[in-house]
Amino acid sequence: MQCESPEAIKTAVSKKLGVGFLYEDAVKDGLASGVFKKLRISGLQMEGTSYIVFHKQRPLSSNGEIFLNLLRQWRDEKGTKKG
Repeated sequence: MQCESPEAIKTAVSKKLGVGFLYEDAVKDGLASGVFKKLRISGLQMEGTSYIVFHKQRPLSSNGEIFLNLLRQWRDEKGTKKG
């Protein structure tokens, strides 16, 4: 099953409909209260794609430009594809 939001995933898991993959920060309260359990699977390497989004008709602030350039520099140092 694919859910459209972290809240939908948490609801499905809490109703015993399966397991979910979420960032730990999204479930920290549920982990602390014992509603959810964190599993570590030896040898499982997960990868994902992250995106930086911003309004295309508004210029970025100077801090936004600096941050975007730092991210691009980090990406290029890691040897990932440019975009």
